[in-house]
Amino acid sequence: MRSDPFRQICPGHLVRYDGDMPFRHAVGGTNDLLGAECENCRKPLLLYMMIDASDSRLGLHDSPAELIPLLYCPRCALQWHEFSYRVISNGTIEQLEFLVGHTDAASFYKEVNSDVFIRRSVRLEPTTPRFDAIQLRAMEGEITLAEATEYAAVLRQPPPDLPGGYPPMQLASQVGGRPYLMQGSAQSWCSWHQGTREAGALDLIHRGGARPHASKHTKMGVLAVLTDNDHPEVRLGASSAQVVFYLCRQCYCISARYMVD
Repeated sequence: MRSDPFRQICPGHLVRYDGDMPFRHAVGGTNDLLGAECENCRKPLLLYMMIDASDSRLGLHDSPAELIPLLYCPRCALQWHEFSYRVISNGTIEQLEFLVGHTDAASFYKEVNSDVFIRRSVRLEPTTPRFDAIQLRAMEGEITLAEATEYAAVLRQPPPDLPGGYPPMQLASQVGGRPYLMQGSAQSWCSWHQGTREAGALDLIHRGGARPHASKHTKMGVLAVLTDNDHPEVRLGASSAQVVFYLCRQCYCISARYMVD
């Protein structure tokens, strides 16, 4: 068995759209944050989720903002590379790294047809040790059909339909924990490099000055994974993909990545 590749930010919680919702967690909504216009296509970054830092189960009490925004732009070249920003305060972020390139959003609008995701309040349901173990085994390529079926039942999704071969994992939105990632143990580091460097034929822009810790490369942990599969009316442009948000706890930098199988 391989070693655990994750730096866990907080205990795992599934995103649910039913039941009591004592916190201000929400998927979607209008982005009215300062500094949150896409630096490439000049449209507001899409707000995928707000995480209520007052939820003590998550251990995010040191957040500089009461609500932690998860932002991304799937409409332009920004999605071709990891995108990062820092949460400054309530209502303000600073973009740190983004890719400059095309601004053709036709494919995104064909699926979503909006620049704002409908806001829906959600609750966070703690995952069980058994569920966590199945996810970790799936990341290591050891899951059985029985485990995949058990996993799907927890997600309230149909069991996997297999003619044979490796059982597919159902996709679900999750905050914290060690979620199943389509691209395996993809990791992210909080980087303080400045200036501009080439990324293929496109410019990768780095910003920012001194940061509150000395290490130039600090490993980040998965804060949230979001997908369309949790609710029949939710459309985040990720019906067969994942939008993964990583967090650096030392400076509250967030890095976003789009994953497809």
